[in-house]
Amino acid sequence: MGCCTSKQDTSEIDRNVLADFLNNQENLRAIWKQFNKNDDDVLDRNEFDKLLFTALQIFCQERDPDNPPPSREAMEPFVEKLRNELAPRVDTNGDGVISFEEFKTFGEYLKKEYEKLQKQG
Repeated sequence: MGCCTSKQDTSEIDRNVLADFLNNQENLRAIWKQFNKNDDDVLDRNEFDKLLFTALQIFCQERDPDNPPPSREAMEPFVEKLRNELAPRVDTNGDGVISFEEFKTFGEYLKKEYEKLQKQG
C-alpha cells in the first residue's frame, strides 16, 4: 500500500477486482493477488475474512443497488458464520491457511453463488 492510499480506496479496489472476477472480466489469480496482502502464498484468516466481507458487500449491492455497501461491523456476524461454514471445505489440509490450490474451490463456490443471485433478481 502506498503512502497516499486510504483504507476506503483499498476496499473499493478489492470490490472492483472481485466484481470483475464474478462478471468474468478477471481471473482467479487476480483475486488471489488482491487479497493475499502480504504475498506469502497463503490466505490467512484475516485475509480470508476480508475476502468474505467484500463478497458479501457485492452480493448485498447486487440484491439492493440503491443502498450503500454494508459496513464491516454490520457484516461481522455474517462473515464469521460464512467462514465457519466454508473454511473446513476450502482449507482441505486443515493447516489454518488457504493455498492457491485450495482457493480454486472457493472461486468456484463464489461464481455459483453469484450466478444464483443473478437468477433470483
